[in-house]
Amino acid sequence: MYREAILVGMTNSFGSPAWPRRPLVQIAEVFLGLASLRHMAPDAGGATVVSVINVRDLDDGRVAPRVQLEVRSVAAGLPADRYRVRVGDVLITCRGTQLKVAQVGEGVKGAVISSNLIAIRPGPDILAPVLFTYFRSANGRAALRGRNRSSNLTLALSPTSIGRIEVPVPPFEAQRCIADLVQAAEENYAAAVGAAEWRRKVAHEVAIKLLTGALADEPKKSMAIDPQEGLPHGVPSEGTNEGGEAPCTE
Repeated sequence: MYREAILVGMTNSFGSPAWPRRPLVQIAEVFLGLASLRHMAPDAGGATVVSVINVRDLDDGRVAPRVQLEVRSVAAGLPADRYRVRVGDVLITCRGTQLKVAQVGEGVKGAVISSNLIAIRPGPDILAPVLFTYFRSANGRAALRGRNRSSNLTLALSPTSIGRIEVPVPPFEAQRCIADLVQAAEENYAAAVGAAEWRRKVAHEVAIKLLTGALADEPKKSMAIDPQEGLPHGVPSEGTNEGGEAPCTE
């Protein structure tokens, strides 16, 4: 019952004074990405090869997989390690026309952020999912836009201006509820997207075979679409083996 009460209270917390608020700079480290990235040969003067996160790599609250990130070389002497991200860091675009917010996952930790991004690294008083949830919310985005120094539609945010934003800081019990809720939602969303992409890929592969006549000699049932799965009969759905049975998990 107590947990449910906390969740109900959280519903309005980001737009009301329900929880105490503190300036972001007091509860997190806020820093701008590396501005001196240069295209160089990997072995030129002791340069360090790094994966770079740019604005285009932020989408729907997540960072693109490492294999999709740009690979560049940082000149010897530049402190690349200072700009490497950690799991849980919240990334915000600070230049350009699109305000994006994403959280760093396990797959891209250690990558370097470009100077078009600002990273927020939570301190001991706040959990990463709380900051991520706040800045993804309408109130959090409004707070960011309120710190924009540009007079037109482009973004011009700085670590200093973002650091002054007052962020709700719930008690740790509420923070853990938020973290659990966000993690479960993100995992379920990723699984659903992955399953949808897999079904789409298989359906298109079968469609191409039908179009080219590759399935002309196969039984007709292989070309009939299963209304439950949205896939041709004979194509196993996700979570089952070729016999249509769920795989053993023990």
